[in-house]
Amino acid sequence: MKVKIFFYTFLMIWFSKNSFASKSIELILQGKAALVINNTRLYEDSSYLKPTLLNLKENDLVEWLSSTTNEYLDNAQNQLFKWHFVKTLSGKTGWIYGDELAIPTPILRLESKLRPYVHQKKNLGASFESAIIWFGSIEGKDVKKGKSFFNPIYKESYIVFSNDVGKSLALNYANASESGKSELNQIWISDFTKDGKEDILWEKRIESVDNHHVERSLEIYSILAGNLQKIWDEKLDESLQNKIFNKKYLIKEGIIRISTLELMDNDQYSLSSKSKLSTYFNAKAIESSTLSLKWNSQSKTIDTLYGFSKIAPKVDIIQLTQLLLSPSDNSTYISILNPPEKCTLLQFIEKPEKSWFYIRTNGGNYGFIPANALSAAYYQQFIGFNKNSIEIIVE
Repeated sequence: MKVKIFFYTFLMIWFSKNSFASKSIELILQGKAALVINNTRLYEDSSYLKPTLLNLKENDLVEWLSSTTNEYLDNAQNQLFKWHFVKTLSGKTGWIYGDELAIPTPILRLESKLRPYVHQKKNLGASFESAIIWFGSIEGKDVKKGKSFFNPIYKESYIVFSNDVGKSLALNYANASESGKSELNQIWISDFTKDGKEDILWEKRIESVDNHHVERSLEIYSILAGNLQKIWDEKLDESLQNKIFNKKYLIKEGIIRISTLELMDNDQYSLSSKSKLSTYFNAKAIESSTLSLKWNSQSKTIDTLYGFSKIAPKVDIIQLTQLLLSPSDNSTYISILNPPEKCTLLQFIEKPEKSWFYIRTNGGNYGFIPANALSAAYYQQFIGFNKNSIEIIVE
């Protein structure tokens, strides 16, 4: 008898879980799924006056049925949100205040870079081997002091991963408020950690209203201990203020290789003990640096593979050219350089009619060569090099 009771109990639990999972996927595909962002309680009406005994947990999925027309003030946060009428997967109905629930974002309101991910299935591992992707948001208004009209929009945007047993995980990828905004420049979902499971990588842009400063960050997320956690991040241009740079991130097979090409004033040049620089007007010193990092599958951290190193870049001469005393076709020549002779780049001089490099030859001679003595693919990255650029390649 006890065996039968246990068996029937097991069947009821199994059917209940599978029913919830089937219902959640159905709601996602219909655009009716909403995600509980913080632990909260269901209320009988659109106010805090009549709480029910039903508690909802963070990452619970519910069916979004409707929302109030008006927004209601949250005095604690000085914000306005609507109330949302929802139904739990067990069939209970009630109301949730707007700052606790991410309601579904229609595909037409998504940025074009995000639309291809809608309803894609990804293997994130840890019971999310077949997770379906959807997007949701919390939307309201910040209340400005002394003003009742034109309150600025408050918004939190989420990418949500829901598995086939009714569980969900979410990441906040963008925000907008009175103080500023953040948004995605790029996103990749790729197996960075090389464990057969996919990770989330993105480049985020953060803009503050107060100081009009824009920051960019590169972030990587992976499932650890059952939750999506940030395993690495870097502010892309924080360490290169007041310099002109071209920075490249190559992310491949658990390795992050960061290479930076910088142009700077002569007094910022850190390799002056190894090379002498010209004093030519408007010449910018050149430095190249590299850093390699690697995912450590044992410690679940990203560690240094090859430490930070800084050098003057070495390149090949691709055509017969003269080493000159000054950056001018009429200058006195020092020597003839034959391809594929190598040289060390020290400075760059951009002129309207022709651009030049100041170099050191392998023989120890210093002088100027026209930029086109190097490969076009190389020297063209210096032309118009007056604006910082960052390239991120994920393979």
